[in-house]
Amino acid sequence: MIPRRRDCNPLLVHADGTSARLERVPLTDTMIKEHFPQELIRRNPELLPVEELEPTFAPLVTIGWEVDASPAGSIDVLCINPDGRLTVVETKLWRNPQALREVVSQVIDYASQASRWSYEDLDERVVAYNRQYRGDAVSLYETVVTETGEENLEEGHFVDRVTAQLQRGRMLLVVAGDGIRERLEDMRSYLQVAPGLHFSLMLVELQLYRLTEGGDDILVVPQLVARSKEIERAVVTVQAGETPIVQVEMPARVGDMARAPQRARLDVQDVLEALDPVERAFVEDLMADLEPLGVYADPTKRDLMFRLPDPADRGRPATLLGINPRGHVLYEDWLPRQLIDSWGIEEALAVDIAEEYYQSVIGLFPGRQMDMDEEGHGEAWKPHIPISKVQGKGAQFREILKRTVERILMAAQERLSDSE
Repeated sequence: MIPRRRDCNPLLVHADGTSARLERVPLTDTMIKEHFPQELIRRNPELLPVEELEPTFAPLVTIGWEVDASPAGSIDVLCINPDGRLTVVETKLWRNPQALREVVSQVIDYASQASRWSYEDLDERVVAYNRQYRGDAVSLYETVVTETGEENLEEGHFVDRVTAQLQRGRMLLVVAGDGIRERLEDMRSYLQVAPGLHFSLMLVELQLYRLTEGGDDILVVPQLVARSKEIERAVVTVQAGETPIVQVEMPARVGDMARAPQRARLDVQDVLEALDPVERAFVEDLMADLEPLGVYADPTKRDLMFRLPDPADRGRPATLLGINPRGHVLYEDWLPRQLIDSWGIEEALAVDIAEEYYQSVIGLFPGRQMDMDEEGHGEAWKPHIPISKVQGKGAQFREILKRTVERILMAAQERLSDSE
């Protein structure tokens, strides 16, 4: 029988080759203070596996501790990201007799209450938190810019994003604790209590370890695997509509061990919501214009990629363009090598197609230079192009892409003819 991961004994290996065993410390241990999990996450929100599991909510910036969400109660830890998406964290200790069902119901109540806030309501709570814990009563916008370094984040745009996310109820709810023993299937019944909210729920186990020979240092490990009887991490998504749909994403089982799910990907709607109206219109027009040519929008973990399938179905799709919603920029650096290595197009022709494409774009947006070498390695243009710069030139940009697609398809057809 494969041992459960939580039964394994971590080992600390020193530089001289000696080692020391680590022992598990339950959150109910007398050395662990009541507010330890809250304080831990408040100071280190990156401890939560949001970047891998729900990347559209990363990076987390703490903006509140024991935040007033009357009449529902107080939110243990409140976080936000530059796209205005809130993460509500509720911590649970086993010395607290509350069942998981009650804790999840509570965090949903917090989200329901927060969805009624205006931007001003949230900003007021953040200013109060900063005054007490950061020593300076700065605003929500200033906090996010300072903590993330997003100096190009426009305040008006950020306010609009936050307001839209609050109104939609688009939040990540996290329950973090020392183990969760409720059957995952039982959660379906009470996750439908807020069908108007578009939230995701994450259950995270915090495993604590210390040296057996003593000491006050603690190793914290967020557990990402799940089991049928003892749930350590699972993601449940509620899709709102006339008939609420609850989707439970569980990892595929291998023997007695359940593995963590694959990293979450964005969807097209996630990208569009992160853009301002002008940027969004450009992306939607681009999708509409390129779709008849077979180009499709493919969301990845962080970006939206525009890809063209190989008509011979021999190689991987060719990537024409990347859109980064966080940086609000257009970029490209794969096309020629994909045409050469995957599609089998002759190197000189592939590089010529890419160079014409890149130089045409640079001519449309001066002040950039091509970084591609003779073999097709390197970026198409530097620096990247802000989506906002495309305003007024969207039609020309789309025409450049359409010409490029037509040249690629012609080269692919010639390759097929030569091989027959």
